[in-house]
Parts: sequence; structure tokens; C-alpha cells
Amino acid sequence: MNIKTNLIWLPLVSISTILISQAVHAELITVNSHSGPWNAAINSSYPYGIAQSGVMAPASVPVIPGSTIVIEYVSGTMRAASDFPLTGPYGYTTDPSGPINGRTPSGVPLPGKYAPQDWPIYLVALMGTFADAKGVIIGSPFAVGTQVTKVVPAGATRLLLGINDDRFYDNSGSLVVDVSAAGPQLALMREVSGVRPSFSNLQSGTRYYLQLSGDAITWTNRGQAFTATATSMTFPELFALGNFKRLFFRLHVVP
Repeated sequence: MNIKTNLIWLPLVSISTILISQAVHAELITVNSHSGPWNAAINSSYPYGIAQSGVMAPASVPVIPGSTIVIEYVSGTMRAASDFPLTGPYGYTTDPSGPINGRTPSGVPLPGKYAPQDWPIYLVALMGTFADAKGVIIGSPFAVGTQVTKVVPAGATRLLLGINDDRFYDNSGSLVVDVSAAGPQLALMREVSGVRPSFSNLQSGTRYYLQLSGDAITWTNRGQAFTATATSMTFPELFALGNFKRLFFRLHVVP
């Protein structure tokens, strides 16, 4: 996976300036217009589509239970048939006669039927769900739209992405989606005499260094590496503001 780095400046009421470094792992995924959001044969409680619908397997991304991920539409268009106009991740929102919320005139269910919390969900809207290694749904399916943030439920190892439809054989086009999992996050807790670093979204069992710098160029480890025993932890040392003209913090994963 690629790594994107976002730097956030956090000025304090003092001569010190703090830099927080956040790492985000990102992956671009192509969702084919013939892909359903899950395998209905494996998930008998979530049937959708007509017989011989031409449905393909969903796009699949590995995920870590307990992590927070952002699913974001990047580009691409689809159409439900050759005589339909092109549309994006929300589907045919301007056609009130079209199937929405998992219903069609014939009564055949669409995947959107199983995500009432996100209604209205229109024809060929982009949808997702979490699943275990066998493809069994964990949690509830959901609509993606242009962007959605989700916490990966316990037991899930895959994010599955597909299209809200009942006939997939006549679809065309695809959507490109960016799936980003936030890496370890560093924040500062203000106390009377200074600031104390705190960490979130840590991976249990992973070792980290807190690193400091006076110029954001040369970095040094502060103390020994620590092993994450929880997803959120607090650094034991308090940094007095008066001791530094300028100080930068970052969290470094031990290779």
C-alpha cells in the first residue's frame, strides 16, 4: 500500500510550535459495474438480483478489525444499460421512477434493501460491507456515496465493494475508490506546566518511538521504543513549554 503523510501545525499559547505527523495508508480500488457488493450465495440472509444476473465478485480490500477507514470516490462513471445516462457513486438520483431502497417493480430485491440506515439508495449506487475471510457479512451493508468513514467491526478481515443493482449483465463502466486506513495518530494534551503526547489508533503489539526535532529535519528518539498494549496510550513524560523555543513531535513505527 502507498503511504500518504499529512502534517498538522498546532500553535500553542507560548513561543513553542508543535508539529503533529499523521501517516495514512491508502489504496486505489476499481469497482466494476458488474460487481455486486457481496456474494449472495454465501450470505443467504442477504439475497439480491435476478437469476442469471451476470453479477461478478465484489472488489475486496484487506482491513484490520478496530481500525478506522475512509472510503472515498475518486473518479469514474457507470450506466445501468446502453440506453441509460452515465452516473456516479450515488446512482440515478434524478429518476424517481427508478428502483430505490432495494425495491424494483418486479419485487426482486437489490442490495440497498439491507442498508435502511442509508436510504434513499438509488439504482447502481456504490455500496460496501465488511466480511470475514470466507466472505460472510460482518455488521451491516452500507451506502458509500462520495465518502464514508467506518470503524472495521470485530471479526472482519475484508472490505467488499459493489453496485446496487438486480441485473448486472447490461451494466458498463467502473468507479475508482480510495480506501484509506488512518495510521497511528499523535495529539497533545495541554496541562498546567506543559504538554503530554497521547496516541490513538495504535496497532496492538507494534513497537513505536516518539521522536523529537527542533527543525523538523533532524529527528531523535525520545527514550526507548514502546510496545502498544492498547489502541490509545499516553506518553509518560511531560514537556515543559518554557524549555523549548520550538519543538516538533512525531510517532515512528519501529521496522
